[in-house]
This record gives sequence, C-alpha cells and structure tokens, in this order.
Amino acid sequence: LGDVYKRQVSGVAGVGKTVLAKRLLRELRGDGWAAAYVASPLASAEAAFALAARDLGGGGQGLEGLVETLGRLAANGKKICIAVDDAHAARLEFLECLRTLLNVESPGGGSPATILLFGQEGLLESLRKASSFDTRLALSVTLPQLSEDEVKTYILSRLKAAGCHRGIFTKSAADRVCAMAAGLPRRVNRICDLSLVTAMGLSKQKINSEVVDMVCQELGLMGKDSGPSSAPARRG
Repeated sequence: LGDVYKRQVSGVAGVGKTVLAKRLLRELRGDGWAAAYVASPLASAEAAFALAARDLGGGGQGLEGLVETLGRLAANGKKICIAVDDAHAARLEFLECLRTLLNVESPGGGSPATILLFGQEGLLESLRKASSFDTRLALSVTLPQLSEDEVKTYILSRLKAAGCHRGIFTKSAADRVCAMAAGLPRRVNRICDLSLVTAMGLSKQKINSEVVDMVCQELGLMGKDSGPSSAPARRG
C-alpha cells in the first residue's frame, strides 16, 4: 500500500469484494499493521468509527476516539489500514466524517491511515455527492468478473480444498456453470453447492449439465440474463 492513503475498490455484487477485503486485512495484520474492518456503514457514523477504534486497539467515542487512536498508533510508528465494506450504501454523514478523518495528519505529516473503500459500481457516484470526495482518491480499482477458464480453475480449487481430487463435474456441466454464473464467485458457489446436494439426492457419481440446469431452474436463473454482464471467455 505504501504511502497511498485512500483507495476505492468497486465491482458488481458477488464478485468477491468482501473476501478480498478480509484477506487483505488478515495479511496486513500478519505483517504488523494495525487494521480495522467496518462491515457496514449503514449504522451511524459514531457507531462505525467506535468499532473501528476498538478494532485498532483503542477506545473512546466515535470519530474523536478514532482520531485519538490513530494519533497514538502513528506516534508509535504503526502502519494503519481501515477497510470500509459496502461503502456504496454509506450515508452522506458517514462519508463527510470519513473525509474529515482524511484531514488528520500524523506527526510526520500526511494521513495516519490508509483508507480502503469497497463497494458496488455506484460507489464513485456516492463519493462525488460527498463534497467531491472522489477527488481524494489515490487509486480506483474495479474488480472484473472471472473468465471462463478462471471459473473452471476456481471450481477445481474449491473441490481440492474440500479434499476432492477427482473430476466431479463433467465438461458440459462446468460449461453450464460458466454460462449461468456470469463470472461471479458467489453465484458459482451457489450453483455448485446445490448441484452437489442434488447429485447426492439422485445417487449420481458425477454432476452433468442436466443437474446444473435443474439447479439453475431452482435458483431462478433459467430464461434470465445470466448476470450484470457476460463473463469473457478469455482475458486479453
């Protein structure tokens, strides 16, 4: 993250933003960072900042408590990161307070914390409404949906993590999952999990395209647009 103090990561629902946020914070903590995760900004700004301060090992109330905690950690040479999930749904009050937080300077100058905002595609528009908050972005990233090859690799990796080292999904079944999941890991999980349960109920040793179609019918995916946008077969 270096000296970048504010980034936003956006993407459609189900593309893996929350997983990325939690994984990143876990790795940062392993590297000695002080890290806080704000699960949802829908609560009051005071409550959200109080939880962030507690996550960082501090106390106090709301924004004041968080500023005090950041100052103490920065004075001790700690690198700090605060990740805000579902930031696209944040109230204007929350974003205005967060903008105020960015104006706080550490003893050595500059913002004492790296701020990461994770949200759906409307995030940038929400930030623009908060006194041109978007102009404070050091970096903006949009998470792409998985390609067909990536979906298949993802399925195999999940099966391997569960202890399965043989092909359970036929090629036609894997192709159907790719077509119906639209490159969204969350949707891949739902289709594959229910396909496994359905195949077990039918006493099938392998999952074929018919099973996947049954599952997609149950999930209401048949006959509808497969997602926000079609997943590319390959990346350029």
